[in-house]
Amino acid sequence: MSSLRCLLCFTVVFSFLTVAADDETAKAQTAKVEKKADDSAKADAKKKADAKAKAKKKADARAIKRADAKKKADARAKKKAAADNKKKKANPQSDAERAKKRAARAKQQFKDRDKNEDNYLTFKEFLVMPKKLTDAEQIERRKTGMKRQFERRDADQDGKLSAKEFMNPASGKKNARKPKQKDKNANAEKKAKNQAEAS
Repeated sequence: MSSLRCLLCFTVVFSFLTVAADDETAKAQTAKVEKKADDSAKADAKKKADAKAKAKKKADARAIKRADAKKKADARAKKKAAADNKKKKANPQSDAERAKKRAARAKQQFKDRDKNEDNYLTFKEFLVMPKKLTDAEQIERRKTGMKRQFERRDADQDGKLSAKEFMNPASGKKNARKPKQKDKNANAEKKAKNQAEAS
């Protein structure tokens, strides 16, 4: 009987020890899982903080870059303004003064071309040929262009230019004769003939 009691006691003690050992293992596993979760949460928080810091660094770098670009643009604008002021001081002519000078030049050109001093320019007087033009085709082209200019300026279409008409190139623009198709065809034929002769 006493050995049965002993065996029973031993079984009870053993079962208590096994339960206690299982509790310890469960606690250790729970602690391990909790630690892992804490470590994971800390790692996530660190990652987020690092990403935030990186983004802030980039934003700061962009802001510095923009500020530098603005500084450079301001410096360029200041430099340009200083150069413009310097130019204005060196050449203080206003638009009105320049227009006056242009008008004076045009008057002088009119006087130089008006050979018979009748205060009108005929096409012959209006036509000025540069000495360097030697090619017949170039001379013809120049004459055609000058004829168009003459007709464009001749507001009253009387075949001669007054000083006012000469100095205002757009005065007779609306009345200017457009080259007729016949003239265009004749010019094209001349050109083709000249090219054929050249070859």
